[in-house]
Amino acid sequence: MSYAAESDDYAANSEVGFLVEMLVANGTVTREQASQLARKAKILEEETAKARQREMERMMQALILQQRQMINGSAQNESGDMFIDLEREQEVPMNVKWNDGVRIESRNGDFETKIGGRIFVDAVNTSSHGELPDSIRPAGDFNNRNDQASLRSARLNIEGKMYDDYFYNFEYEFDGDINTKTEVDGLRDMYFGMKDIPFLGSVSVGHMKEPFGLEEVTSSSDNTFLERSLANVFAPGFSWGVKNHNAILDDRVTYSAGMFFNSDNSGTTSYGDAWNITTRVTGLPWYGGKDKLVHLGTSYTLRNPKEGGFSGSPDNTVRFRQRPEMNTIDYIVDTGNLYIDQENRLGVEAAFLYGPFSVQGEFIQTWLDPYDSSLETGRLYGGYGSVSYILTGEHRVYDKNDGRFQGVIPNNNFSFKDFSLKNIGAWEIAARWSYVSLEDDDMAIDGGKASALTVGINWYLNPNMRLMLNWVHSEREDMDGAIDGIQLRAQVDF
Repeated sequence: MSYAAESDDYAANSEVGFLVEMLVANGTVTREQASQLARKAKILEEETAKARQREMERMMQALILQQRQMINGSAQNESGDMFIDLEREQEVPMNVKWNDGVRIESRNGDFETKIGGRIFVDAVNTSSHGELPDSIRPAGDFNNRNDQASLRSARLNIEGKMYDDYFYNFEYEFDGDINTKTEVDGLRDMYFGMKDIPFLGSVSVGHMKEPFGLEEVTSSSDNTFLERSLANVFAPGFSWGVKNHNAILDDRVTYSAGMFFNSDNSGTTSYGDAWNITTRVTGLPWYGGKDKLVHLGTSYTLRNPKEGGFSGSPDNTVRFRQRPEMNTIDYIVDTGNLYIDQENRLGVEAAFLYGPFSVQGEFIQTWLDPYDSSLETGRLYGGYGSVSYILTGEHRVYDKNDGRFQGVIPNNNFSFKDFSLKNIGAWEIAARWSYVSLEDDDMAIDGGKASALTVGINWYLNPNMRLMLNWVHSEREDMDGAIDGIQLRAQVDF
C-alpha cells in the first residue's frame, strides 16, 4: 500500500498522521520513513483502543454480576466458576435498626434477627401473723418483717426468621433464683420451626412453654401484676417437645397442641420417659376492634409421670407447691410428693376488654389417678379473677394470633425534658383475687388452702419501661394465718 493512500485517511483522522505528513512536507523524513512511522502509530492506537474496550467490558461485567449477587445471592463468571467468599460478603447487604429491640435484616428479606432482653429489679417488704408454716414465719413470731431487694429476672433473647418460612428463638435466664425447680441458671425458650404449614400453621421443636392458660402464655413482661396468681401452680411451664400453633377465621380462633417430655425447667435435659399431651383453644366470640373484645379459651393436658421424677424425687410422683404471690417468701401451700399413675388438668379462661377497662379470669382443676389402686381419684383446683382500668385512656394490647395480651403502650411517653400533663406515660390501677386448694380427702392430700388479694398501680413510662407497685394480702385459710407484702418493681424489656 502506498503512503499516499494511507496518509490521506490517516491525516484526516489522527493527530499522529497529521504530524507525519508535516515532517514529509518539511523534508525531515523520507516518504519511506514516514510510511513506516504511520503504520506503527496506527497499530499502536488500534492496540490501545482494544485495551480500553476490554477494560470497559470488564467493568460492565463486574457491575452486572454485582447486581445479580444482590438479587440472587450468588453469581458466576464467564467460565461458570463461583466467586470467592470475599466478593460474596457483598451479596446480602444488611440493615441494622431499632424496632422494639435491635433488628438486623438482610435487604433481600431472607434473614432477620432481633436481639432483646429484660431486667426486673424488685424491692419487697413483708410481714406475717397468725399460724403459718415454719418456713414462712418462725413459730411464736407474730410480727415477722422482712425487707429485701433482688434481681427478679435478667434475660437475653435472640429470635428471628430465615427464608420467610423458618424461625428460631433463644432465650437465657441469668438469674438462678427465678428457677423454682433447679438452682442453676437456664434456658427458657430455645426452639426452631417452620410456619405456613397447611392446617398445622407453625410447628416448633425444642424447649418452650406448653400451651396452657391465659396467664401463663402471657409474658411476665406484659402481665398486670408482679407475680402470677396462686392458681398458676397448675401451669406446666417450660418443657422439651414439639407443638403446632395456628390462627384461623381472620385470627378469631387459635389452636395449639403438642407432645412434651417432662423437663428440669432449666432447658438442659428431660428426665425419664415421662410424656405429656397439652392443647389450648381460644376464640373471640365478639371482636369490636383492637380495644373491644371478648376472649374465651380452654386448655387441657394429660400428664404421665411414669419413670419421671426430678431433683431427687422418686418415679411416679408429682408435687404442687405455691408461694403467696411474693417471690421472696417460701411456699405457703405444699402437697409434698404424690404418687400417681396419671393426671388430667383442665382449664377455662375468659377476658373482656372495653377500651381502658378489662376483666380477666381463669379456673383450673386437676384430677389425680393414684398409684395406689385402693385410693380414689384426687381433685385439686384453683382460680382467679382480676380487673384493671387505665386512667390515661390507653388499652391493653391483645395479640389475636396468639390469643394473649401484650401489655400497654402509652399514648405519650413520660419525659422530664418536655414535661406536661399530657406527657405522663400511662397509669393503670388493678386488683386481683386468687385461690388454690391443695387438699383432697380421697387421696389423703393435705397441702393446704390459700387465697390472696392483690392491689396494684402500674406506671408505663414508655413502651419498654414501667414501674409497678403491688400490695398483697395472702392467707393460709386452714391455719388462720396471713402474710402481707408491699412490692415494687422497676422493669425494662425490649
